[in-house]
Amino acid sequence: VVKPLGYPVEVHKITTEDGYILTFFRIQAKNKKKLESGLPVVYLQHGLIDSADSWVINGDNAPGLRLADEGYDVWLGNSRGNKYSMEHLRLSPKDKKFWQFSFQHMAQYDLPAAFAYINKNTGGQLINYIGHSQGTTIMFAALSERDPTVTKYLRKYIALSPVAWVAHVKCGIIYLSAYTPLPELYEAFHLYYCAPPNFLDSTVGHVYCKAFPKTCGYFMSYFYGTDPEHDNYDIYNVMLQHFPSGTSVFNIRHWRQLALENKFNKYDYGIHGNMEHYNQTYPPDYNVSNINVPMHLFFGYDDNMVSEKDSTKLLKALQGDPGMKFKEYPADHLTFLLSKDLSFFFGDLLDILKSDE
Repeated sequence: VVKPLGYPVEVHKITTEDGYILTFFRIQAKNKKKLESGLPVVYLQHGLIDSADSWVINGDNAPGLRLADEGYDVWLGNSRGNKYSMEHLRLSPKDKKFWQFSFQHMAQYDLPAAFAYINKNTGGQLINYIGHSQGTTIMFAALSERDPTVTKYLRKYIALSPVAWVAHVKCGIIYLSAYTPLPELYEAFHLYYCAPPNFLDSTVGHVYCKAFPKTCGYFMSYFYGTDPEHDNYDIYNVMLQHFPSGTSVFNIRHWRQLALENKFNKYDYGIHGNMEHYNQTYPPDYNVSNINVPMHLFFGYDDNMVSEKDSTKLLKALQGDPGMKFKEYPADHLTFLLSKDLSFFFGDLLDILKSDE
């Protein structure tokens, strides 16, 4: 995606403690002949059923490219089970066991592996982490557990469209998983890979969205949280060549659990499974009051994927963190990635990255 635009890129394979092999992309400023060491590091982590592509497909308004041109060493992550991270040391994606993961395991294994690897391969640089949607969820989970690797190497945490509690979600894949038999339908056909690249990624989908961008945009507004008022719907056809990128049905079940129980907790394996995994009969909550790091939350007041009630609950739970700040913007769920004009929040983001708080 970025090489034809003149951005130097490296592909890195990062192996987690439980054997998943994650593909990360590393980019720096346009027209550099090779990547440099010693630059400040930004690690960008995508959301649910998404990939690293969403950070770089919006042309001059792509946040990943803009950060690279501002002089940052940009690392683009891909969560286990998306189209770029389908490898494992022992398991095949054809095995059911490969798909037995949720965002809980991304927080427990993917983030520490990535933080240790990036720190080692950038000469010991601390990491500015910017997550979007589920990319924020896994950081909330890791920091709630006070993961020693993440807390050791984290410089700042910026959350775009932050998500933890989702009981009041009204649309999209989480809503469908909670209030329809979607996960059961997948499993009835022995399918464990949810929302893989599909028709919308195809040539037909690309042509359709190019010919009817507004119709395509309205469809996406329900499923993915976009809005033509804020977003660059002229690139929806490009976006749909890269999205969705897949996750596990197991992960979707975990999101259903959060939506129905109005909790931010670990996966419920049932009484016996919970005793085996947690030594208690119910899954433990993530205690976000444990978090004590420099953290900035960017909310969109038109976000149809994150309700005001759920956002308020998250902010209340984070009140004990003196380093926590938040702000609302004219944005929907994907505007921070697909905006017509990035300037509505990008100056604030740069100020945060450059400050010595």
